[in-house]
Amino acid sequence: MIALPVAILINPSMPVPIHRSGARASGTFPPDSPVASTAGIEALTEPRDLGRARREIEAAGYKGERVVLLASGDSAEGLRRANVLADMMKKVGLAVDFQMSDRGTTMQRVNKNDPVDQGGWSCTAVSLVATDLMDPVVNSYLAQTQH
Repeated sequence: MIALPVAILINPSMPVPIHRSGARASGTFPPDSPVASTAGIEALTEPRDLGRARREIEAAGYKGERVVLLASGDSAEGLRRANVLADMMKKVGLAVDFQMSDRGTTMQRVNKNDPVDQGGWSCTAVSLVATDLMDPVVNSYLAQTQH
């Protein structure tokens, strides 16, 4: 499994997210939260180098294995997000297998950890709500990285 730098997967033509308060993106936590920080956010704000990303992926040992991208077709926003992700992944040389289904089926698959060749998945595009990230104690995304 190769972890991809998030910066290569963000469409360089898309603006840096701006919070309703006018604050620019601040990494993992919402800009107005007490734990907001811009430390390490350069990967999201600097110009994208897709060639460099492709070289780093190859150097990490990627050999053209199928990368299953799950998408929910019943959400226009989610489908657009997944299409951008698939495009960027292909641009850095990943063999993307775009699999679209309804939200319920997608979530059933997301909650399983089967290998790709047994119906598993590699990635999906998500949208996060500030209240889910506001406090590290209840941030389920941080909790998952602790295992």
